[in-house]
Amino acid sequence: MFWLKFVLFALIVFILISVIKHFLRKVLKIEKVKRGFFSNQYINDRHRRIDWGIRAVTVLTFIIFILISIYEDISYIMQDISINSIFMVISIYLLMADYLVRAYFEWRHTPNPKQSILTLSEMLLLVIAIIFFFQTMLSV
Repeated sequence: MFWLKFVLFALIVFILISVIKHFLRKVLKIEKVKRGFFSNQYINDRHRRIDWGIRAVTVLTFIIFILISIYEDISYIMQDISINSIFMVISIYLLMADYLVRAYFEWRHTPNPKQSILTLSEMLLLVIAIIFFFQTMLSV
């Protein structure tokens, strides 16, 4: 049942992001950039290196977090903080780092700096979705 709710939730978030980005494109007259579904189109080589650094930190952080939560009883260390809230905060910070770097490079190093508005709006919606997911889905 959890996976059905998760897939439905992800689908709703994807549709909401698409609708809001479409609306912002129309209102702010932002031209659409052609991208693949799972492709990363880097602005320049510096953007690519920074993005891969953020990805490496993200993977290492999640691996360490998972290993600690599996092999250690950390309940005596963190009596008032749940493991879900720590995971939520870590997820939000890493997601924001990735999107803020992308928005900066779109704003400063592309001919169409308005793309950064779409990136920041997508980041905001994803942060809200993560908070909503951890507060509702995992609290049950």
